[in-house]
Amino acid sequence: MEKKSMDNVQAQFVELLSCAIRGKKVDERALGKYDWKELLEYADVHHVIGLVYSALPKSREFTGADERLLEQFKKETALTIVGQIQHIRQVAYVLGKFKEVNIPVILLKGLVVRGLYPLPELRTMCDADILVKESDLGKVDELMKNIGYAEGEKSPVHVSYFNKDYNRIEVHWTIEDRRFFNDEYGLEEDMWQRAEKTKIGEIEALSFAPEDLALHLCIHMAVHIITGGFGIRQLCDLVLLVEKKGYSINWQSFCEKMEKWGIEKFVSALFMLCNQLFHMPIPDEIEKNTSRIDMDIVDNLAEDIISGGVYGKKDLPYIFANEMAYDHEGRHAGSTTGVMMRLLKLLFPPWDRLSDQYAYARKYKILLPVAWLHHIISGIRRREYGWNEKIRFLKSIIFISRKRHKLLKRLEL
Repeated sequence: MEKKSMDNVQAQFVELLSCAIRGKKVDERALGKYDWKELLEYADVHHVIGLVYSALPKSREFTGADERLLEQFKKETALTIVGQIQHIRQVAYVLGKFKEVNIPVILLKGLVVRGLYPLPELRTMCDADILVKESDLGKVDELMKNIGYAEGEKSPVHVSYFNKDYNRIEVHWTIEDRRFFNDEYGLEEDMWQRAEKTKIGEIEALSFAPEDLALHLCIHMAVHIITGGFGIRQLCDLVLLVEKKGYSINWQSFCEKMEKWGIEKFVSALFMLCNQLFHMPIPDEIEKNTSRIDMDIVDNLAEDIISGGVYGKKDLPYIFANEMAYDHEGRHAGSTTGVMMRLLKLLFPPWDRLSDQYAYARKYKILLPVAWLHHIISGIRRREYGWNEKIRFLKSIIFISRKRHKLLKRLEL
């Protein structure tokens, strides 16, 4: 990508990832120039430490390398591998229980794309996403509770289950989030019929056909950039899917579905970005749509993804700003007034968006004003930040939020 889009450390970070996802080692002669401390920070906030480490040559004699930081890379990579092995074993156990009671399951996202990586354990996951039929939700809930999971957060498309010893499992009954997309065309209806057999450990399950998987990855990224952002790991997923399974995808059909869902401009920019960062070939059918995408949109998208970390949660200003960037009502859209109005909504959230700290207001709606006051006082009293820091924090939130809102508007999201 052009240098104006990324600073040196970001370019080094992308170079390492580009090698890692293809099972290659980075040129040892360049490593002495790397900023290892910042590289580790980027790898950490994007949850790709193991991937970055896998691209380093085995020799540790290159000039300028920080041995202490390299050792930290190595340690984190080992912990990542062990953690992911345990995670997959537990998912296989849960899927085995589903199979015993004849609940069909489609594996989603990381559970499937991990198989495209040179070493699947380096494609990290902090949870497991699965798709079941809505008619099976009652059986799923009973089963999950019987094997030691408790029901957690519920959204219009999924319910989370928690176990103190294992990663969260998110059970989806649809990929059509009607808060953001209106799928009047029923694109999901045939996905179950097209689903292909796969395995987790020794347990058989289903995965989307490559075209449907590409569709879902793009929809998932569209939802996340609207609601807060997504990290570079999801770009890596798309790159590997296109490079390894693209030959079996009907790209004309894919483009028609993206158009029906209203995210064709976002997807075109996404493919352009994957080409710029990872030299991923763009299918001819998508290439036709890229002429309407200005390169500065792609540059801004790159900055948003790389700077924001996983799901746009690099730090507090990004978290709050990303919460405010999407204006559901569209009024006062990109203005400072609009941002301030969304800030007020963040300070005075509706009862169903309050954290567990204010569960009393979710249970007794009459206590909502008390929860708001509690929420604001808690923020004011935080002693780790002085008033100057809080003012800079607010200015940073407004700046990032306006910038993200402009990007979403230009992507037609």
